[in-house]
Amino acid sequence: MASPYPRSGKHIAHHAAPSALSRILSFLPELGRRACILYIVVVLALLAFVNANVQYYQQYGLAPYNLVLLILSIAIGIALVLALKTIRRKRFFKALSNSRFFSIIIAAGTVALFLAQITIVQGAWFETGWDVMTLVDSFDRSSQASYFSLYPNNLFLAGFFTMVAAFARALAIDPYWLLVLGGCASVCLSVCLIAFISRLLANPTIGFCAFVFAWVFLGLSLQTFSCHTPTPTACSAQR
Repeated sequence: MASPYPRSGKHIAHHAAPSALSRILSFLPELGRRACILYIVVVLALLAFVNANVQYYQQYGLAPYNLVLLILSIAIGIALVLALKTIRRKRFFKALSNSRFFSIIIAAGTVALFLAQITIVQGAWFETGWDVMTLVDSFDRSSQASYFSLYPNNLFLAGFFTMVAAFARALAIDPYWLLVLGGCASVCLSVCLIAFISRLLANPTIGFCAFVFAWVFLGLSLQTFSCHTPTPTACSAQR
């Protein structure tokens, strides 16, 4: 009786070719990543170079200092990409795959960002007017009915600012300064979270590059030093 196996005595594995549907499904995550990158690039480019030439209701654009930070961040990002291609196998980038080393680098960078923010705050101190000061001073005014009837979403923030101000006054600290300090800390934590989220979604090298980009573009933005809604809620937004 002839043996059902080849003379070599080994089975020959026959693998069916993947179907068109399975190939499409396997490509979807990569397609999503590329689409997200393209979307961010297009939005930043429109804000930086097209927004000022288009008229629409409640138009907002990048302030001059933000445009400078954007250009600086892009330049640093390109430099990092080129550096990764040339020194990819260097010890530092290999070490980033170690969770402890990655955490130490991000923690040190976050502390450095906070110290840089405090230095800028002390050297360029200012108090914002507009509705920021309305919220900060809400604990001093008997009635803010006209303001909060237009912006009821700021009622929670006004109450939170009131508690912070009471705590600051008990310690003989300027409430506005303490609020700005808290906003800086919130932005620093947000930048730190960006690094770890990017590491989970991609890899440690991308996490480090995202951290550097956010360190410059978000951490050094002058919007950080205004204690308004986007600043104290920056960290919770990352969650």
